[in-house]
Amino acid sequence: MIDVENPALNESYSFLYSVYLRELLPEYAIIGFSAATGALTEIRKILYWEFQSKLGKLVVHIWNGKTGNPTDFTSHFSFEGKSIDPINYGDGISSFLAPVGSEIPANSSGGSLGLFSPKSSTGSTENQIVAVEFDSYPNSWDPLYTHIGININSIESVAYSRWVGISSFGTVANAWVSYDSTANTLSVLANSVGGNFSLSNAVDLREVLPEWATIGGISLEGDAFLSSGVLHLTKNGKDDNLTYSVGRATYILPVHIWDGKTGNLTDLTSHFSFEVKSIDRTNYGDGISFFLAPVGSEIPANSSGGLLGLFSPNSSAGSTENHIVAVEFDSYPNSWDPPYNHIGININSIESVAYCTGVVIFPTGTVVNAWVSYDSTSRTLSAFANSEGENFSLSRLVDLREVLPEWATIGISAATGASIELHSILSWEFYSSLEN
Repeated sequence: MIDVENPALNESYSFLYSVYLRELLPEYAIIGFSAATGALTEIRKILYWEFQSKLGKLVVHIWNGKTGNPTDFTSHFSFEGKSIDPINYGDGISSFLAPVGSEIPANSSGGSLGLFSPKSSTGSTENQIVAVEFDSYPNSWDPLYTHIGININSIESVAYSRWVGISSFGTVANAWVSYDSTANTLSVLANSVGGNFSLSNAVDLREVLPEWATIGGISLEGDAFLSSGVLHLTKNGKDDNLTYSVGRATYILPVHIWDGKTGNLTDLTSHFSFEVKSIDRTNYGDGISFFLAPVGSEIPANSSGGLLGLFSPNSSAGSTENHIVAVEFDSYPNSWDPPYNHIGININSIESVAYCTGVVIFPTGTVVNAWVSYDSTSRTLSAFANSEGENFSLSRLVDLREVLPEWATIGISAATGASIELHSILSWEFYSSLEN
């Protein structure tokens, strides 16, 4: 079911179309959005995106390989369509599911919406793509009006509904895409200019998608990988050399930390749970960190071990050019650390400006629930953690406008050095007030 609404105009659209995803998608898939322009132009913005699946969050469990049970899921997002020329504009936005590792195909601009190449656009089962398109330009394969469509392995929609969602002054639309595993039905509801629109199509996701799908909002670097619904930040294979491993996971969209016009700061809260498991009970390291860094930030060279994938040896000593704020859950006492496991707040340096006693790491695995928050009124960064029935907390005054650029990347990193441990992220949530 697909739902789209425009609260400013009190209009909404919805439609329903049945589609069997098992027949179309591989067992594993990526969920994401795409947009494109051709000879005609328009401006597209994703203002909000929320996704829920009953079998998974960070990694989406599409169907269970043992039982064969598919998932129910719901994705809610809002976007703006704004034309430069009030008469000529195109081409649109799509929300899609595709195989893990899927990339933008060559020559997929214009009506292909970043989903298909010219050679793959006509329905090949090898595409393994299910998409919902919000199409603003009538190509030869489209109906003769702007529309919402459900696409299965093809740029030509198997079901569509008239949709008005573009204007020269900018049109904000709200959309809901959901899947009912009992009815094997993909549905869309949209609310925008012109009213409510809905559409649905029968599809069995087990016949189209892989068992696990990643959410398109997460980018992995270094040794980080996804397996069976868990995000592993460092190597953990039996045949891997687990020493000097480093990995990061970041949210692909930039986060608005402060407003350059008003100077207003965001309030932010991140909640994540993770497990750290030592191989050797007496010798392990190095830890996990939650961080904010400039957009485009990548893993620095030689940043394994105590540098936690955040700093290079040359940049670790407090340079204001780093533009990094982090909360570290440090399990190895390096020369710059206190002589025990600790939680630390780091500002442009691997040496913490504030710290407290940290969690104890067990060979059987230590599960930690952590909350990192920033209060823009008091300009206080706080961290709270719970593990094995014990609570840990600390805070530090910091004006993020003086450390971070207006827009930043958020992420979680981990590293090992000569000592090793396993780092697994079990869940992760993030909220920013400037992002609404």
